[in-house]
Amino acid sequence: MGQKKFKRRRLNNPTKPSISADQVRPWSDLPEPAIDAISSRLGPVDRINLSCVCSSWRSAGKASRSDPTNHPPLLLHRPSKSGKTCTFADLPNKVSYKTSLSALYNKRCFGCSHGYLFVSNGYSPKPLLFNPFTRERFFFPKTPLRIGLCVMTSNPKSPGCTIVTFGHSASRVFQYCKVGDELWSIRRFGLAGKWPVWSAVVFEGKIYVLTKRGTVATVDIDAQPKMAILDVDGVVGDQFEFRATYPYRPFLAECDGDLLMVYFDHRRLIVYKMDFLVPGWMRIPSLGDWSLFVSPSGSVFSVVAPSRWGFRADSVYFAGVGKNMLGVYSLDNNVYEVIMVGAADADGDLADDLMTWISPSLY
Repeated sequence: MGQKKFKRRRLNNPTKPSISADQVRPWSDLPEPAIDAISSRLGPVDRINLSCVCSSWRSAGKASRSDPTNHPPLLLHRPSKSGKTCTFADLPNKVSYKTSLSALYNKRCFGCSHGYLFVSNGYSPKPLLFNPFTRERFFFPKTPLRIGLCVMTSNPKSPGCTIVTFGHSASRVFQYCKVGDELWSIRRFGLAGKWPVWSAVVFEGKIYVLTKRGTVATVDIDAQPKMAILDVDGVVGDQFEFRATYPYRPFLAECDGDLLMVYFDHRRLIVYKMDFLVPGWMRIPSLGDWSLFVSPSGSVFSVVAPSRWGFRADSVYFAGVGKNMLGVYSLDNNVYEVIMVGAADADGDLADDLMTWISPSLY
């Protein structure tokens, strides 16, 4: 006896409201207050992904989200030679976000500023600026010389933004290129016997550099590029040499409107502030409510009130002091500790120079 088949009937729901075509609106028409309400409930990387949905969502609340002080610093684990997966670590909240960024595959980072990474590989040195959050890229011509320490004068979308790179220890020249230029320009340093440059920072519109012997100089890349050595009351003598290894080598930083020099002296972190009236270095005991975030590439940025995100104030955070390791120095009690920030993933161990601090930028 065969089984009787029943045909399912669709029942009309008289209570279900009908929606006409003119009532359907695209997601891009979502009101700005609604987008802001959603954004306020998301983590830093999710907020950035939210802005990538469409141009109207990106423009909603543009001023507040483009301000880097609204986003906590993230620790970027860039892909190793065997993989393309990047990890953004929100350390205080113990949250990681993974994404594939092929633009960073097999490339080295030479600097990070304004939310952009300056990267290149060793085989065809055609560098680019890459924003890992918006995926925006600025391509540069092939460099005539090897790339060393890098500094960016402003946001790449600003008129006149220039990339300046300083050569390795055997070179006494620097090269620079503006966004959109077809060639790099080369200039020679006037730092005989004081090479190499170990740190560079943009401060009040000028580029300041620090050499291994403590010499401070400014670099002007206007119509007539030049370098001027500052005659300052130094904290080191002519025979002094800083330690070369990271994180013990010195670095310059802009913090709360001051130019700082920071370095380790027998495992104790020393901070000096430039007094331009003398001019000379003046030692300071504390960063106050500020903290510094330092990367192996030489990039440094400062953050005010880091405790709002779970970081410590009056501290210096060193990325990549070892594989999967982060160094934290507290100036409050002069204690330096090394923290494990992640185990090896599918791409292998995280090399020291594959870890970079980045302050997210959407524009």
